[in-house]
Amino acid sequence: MSVEKVNKYKEEKANRKENLAKQKKKAKAVKAGLITGGVVIVALIAVAIGVTIRNERVAYLNSLPDYNTTSMVLGDLSGVLTTEASTEEETEAPAEETETAGEEETAAETTAEETAAEETTEAETETAAEETTAEETAAEETEEAAETAAEGETEA
Repeated sequence: MSVEKVNKYKEEKANRKENLAKQKKKAKAVKAGLITGGVVIVALIAVAIGVTIRNERVAYLNSLPDYNTTSMVLGDLSGVLTTEASTEEETEAPAEETETAGEEETAAETTAEETAAEETTEAETETAAEETTAEETAAEETEEAAETAAEGETEA
């Protein structure tokens, strides 16, 4: 048995450099893997915290009122902006009658706006017609003046 031990020792001694190089490579690979894994875990935690903070900030900013936009303005639901003169009869009337009166006034306002628009259109049409007539008259006078000049030249 001692001869076997001696032979084994000689083989280990001959391959010692190769074995140490293999062990060092394995140790380096394990160390690099652990470092890489640790960095990835820390990065994931940092990203999770960052996303959470960002989401909370966005939620907070969305919860704040925006005084710069007018797209979400509601109509005059309470009647504050209307120019109706409140009378005692209107306040004593039931809600249904008040709504009907408001609808009639809205219809009257719409009719008044349409009438004003029609009058404006008619006035523009009349002005355009007058301008066309004036242009035609000026053209006729120019033609007559040209004819008179042509006749004067032929007589001379």
